[in-house]
Amino acid sequence: MTETTPHKNTLIGMVREKRDVTIAQTEHWYRIPVRSAPEMVKSDALTTLALYQTKAFGDDKYTVRWWGDVERITIKKRLELLPEEEAHPRAEEPYYMIQLRKPLQELSKPIVSPIPRRNPFITTTRERLRNAKDFNDLFCGSPLEERLWLAFRAAGIPVQREFMVSRTVSKKKSIFYLDFALFCKDMNIAIECDGDTYHNAPEDIEYDKDRDVKIQNMRFVVYRFTTDKIVNHFDETVRHIKQAIKTYGGVVDALNPAKVVYMPTGRDLVGQQALFG
Repeated sequence: MTETTPHKNTLIGMVREKRDVTIAQTEHWYRIPVRSAPEMVKSDALTTLALYQTKAFGDDKYTVRWWGDVERITIKKRLELLPEEEAHPRAEEPYYMIQLRKPLQELSKPIVSPIPRRNPFITTTRERLRNAKDFNDLFCGSPLEERLWLAFRAAGIPVQREFMVSRTVSKKKSIFYLDFALFCKDMNIAIECDGDTYHNAPEDIEYDKDRDVKIQNMRFVVYRFTTDKIVNHFDETVRHIKQAIKTYGGVVDALNPAKVVYMPTGRDLVGQQALFG
């Protein structure tokens, strides 16, 4: 495939408190801990900031409504940004202060996620922010991921992109972002796109195997598709995924698992309930 991933210049940051939107609106800044900031912020590639609102926002939860142009990025201690919180345990830690050129602007239509998202940051493009009709349209993946996403959307299959899953074992927390997640009646499905560049080395293969075991322990069956499968056997790949959905009882509403929202029909190939090579 000759397509390339678009240049990302837009960050969607999570806001857990209403006061953070108020600060961005009135004082024109947003903060990110230096230790957890995405590379886009560190490399000064960021030009646009948008905000994803969590459950604290009531009826307006799980939406991206506000955005702004970035003027400059500086580093300050948390105490300098929020002097009234001098007793905060991270008061002395460095934070990126993302300053906006003017007050936040409202999107013509808010971008709503059908389920809660735990991604602290989503990196994308300004064009996708402006044109997204679905929350999943915001994600900017590899050409392989983009091709599958368009097929899912055309078929009406309600996948979730870059879905975060986590599990804590012996006080050690594992966090993974699935390329695509499908919530089915009998077993959830994780779909991973294995590009040749990042998944062919022996150490990468071993990492993927270990990762898959941990994800399977979170009640997901993992399906991996190589570049060859997606590029040269695309129709077969989509049929395999539809068959997997049928095998596991159909896609359900993630907020109401008793409600089946998609059950594929038609003549599908027999699916493999294992990893694809």
